[in-house]
Amino acid sequence: MNKPKLFLYLFIALSLFTLVLQCLCSLKNKNPLTIYDYKIPSYNHREEYDPSLGYLNSIKKLKAHCDSLLYLSNAKFCPEQAEKIYTDIVSSVIRKRFYWGYSWYSFSDNYLGVVISKITGRDYAAIVDPDDIMKHPNAACSQQAIIMMEIFKSKGFKTRKVCFLGNNKDGHFACEIFYGNKWHFRDPTFEPDTAVLNKYDKPNIEFLSTHKDVLFSSYRNYITNYSRDSSYVLDVFGHYSYGKTDVFPAKNALIFQKITKFLSNSIWLFFLLGAVLIYNKK
Repeated sequence: MNKPKLFLYLFIALSLFTLVLQCLCSLKNKNPLTIYDYKIPSYNHREEYDPSLGYLNSIKKLKAHCDSLLYLSNAKFCPEQAEKIYTDIVSSVIRKRFYWGYSWYSFSDNYLGVVISKITGRDYAAIVDPDDIMKHPNAACSQQAIIMMEIFKSKGFKTRKVCFLGNNKDGHFACEIFYGNKWHFRDPTFEPDTAVLNKYDKPNIEFLSTHKDVLFSSYRNYITNYSRDSSYVLDVFGHYSYGKTDVFPAKNALIFQKITKFLSNSIWLFFLLGAVLIYNKK
């Protein structure tokens, strides 16, 4: 068999194969390939998660909800307090909107992303698109921080990611927001004690990492609920780095997921086009 014919049959086979995959994906929960999806973590009943907020399934709805709570707080009549009150509202809502655990693309959403993620052993299928994260009840620390930063940036606040990686390779992800002429640390996942942090005007991570008494008081519930000790908290929160201001924290991952999501729905057309071009050149 000559090479043009071989490539023609190959492209036709790939077009048919990927078309079948797309048809299976259209079945959603009935897609037999979902048995290979990443497992959805269950709620541990130790967080502030409120399932009634599940209707907030987009950034637009989440923003509208937070705006309505700000309106009801009458903060619109106190400009000097509005920024602080609004950021507190957003933090509280996100803490209650999600429980901890990665939200992943499934074979029905983005089969190419899932396949590449599983082959490489990397977290390429862990969702970073804010609106797609909002479709799930669970989100990891990085994903909750992405949602928080997205809301704050839409309101004109400066934001930056805060990454943690302790000597024991335990990591964490949070963010900081700028208002009142200084940065303020926000951690929707580990849920530090708001009352403690309010005493210090929601300080930045630099302050917390150098004031151990405040750090331990803020995270005493986390330490108790998850059987952590002081050395773990010191190790993680003592090793942090900042991201660039107002830069999406997972830009490359977002580009990758948008491309694979698009190709998951259309790659069969490209293979078919390739087959047509090869046939016309015969």
